[in-house]
Amino acid sequence: VLFENARDQSLFWHLHGDTFYLRDVALSRIFLKEWLERRCGFKDQYSLWHAVLGMAGAAGCMEYDGEIYRNFTYQEALHIDKNEWKALKMTCGG
Repeated sequence: VLFENARDQSLFWHLHGDTFYLRDVALSRIFLKEWLERRCGFKDQYSLWHAVLGMAGAAGCMEYDGEIYRNFTYQEALHIDKNEWKALKMTCGG
């Protein structure tokens, strides 16, 4: 999955509102399940970021163990300082 609308490419997962197109394949269904099961009210992006990072972690592309939910409120994650997230570097893909 390639997301080109991140606010900062070093924070590829930090997506903002947009339209997503998904193929009807297992990975897409897993992505939607991970995203929508954790959605709560208007905090759509919070669960989206967690889903993207979780899938990248599961694929072995980075180390991610739920830090978004554990360490940050929605507002903190929304205005995150990329220098705090040096550990979330992609090790595979583009």
